[in-house]
Amino acid sequence: MPLNNLARRKGRMALLVLGLTIGVATDVVTLVAITETMQADVAVKLDEYGANILIVPKANDLSLSYGGVTVASAAFDVGN
Repeated sequence: MPLNNLARRKGRMALLVLGLTIGVATDVVTLVAITETMQADVAVKLDEYGANILIVPKANDLSLSYGGVTVASAAFDVGN
C-alpha cells in the first residue's frame, strides 16, 4: 500500500528520494572530513616526537617459535 501511494504521487517520491540523498551525502562528507582531519592531527603529533622513539622489549632474549620450532634468536645487553 505505501508503494502504491508513492507510485501515485511521483512528486512526493522525487522529493523524498532527493531529501534522503542529500542527507546521506552530507553524512558521508562530514565523516570523510573528520577522518582526514584526525589523520592529519595524528601525523603532526607523531612528527613532533621525531625519530627519538625507541621500543625495548622487557626480555633479554628475543626468540620466535612457530609450531615448536625456534626460527630465530637474538640476545642483547641493556645498558642503564
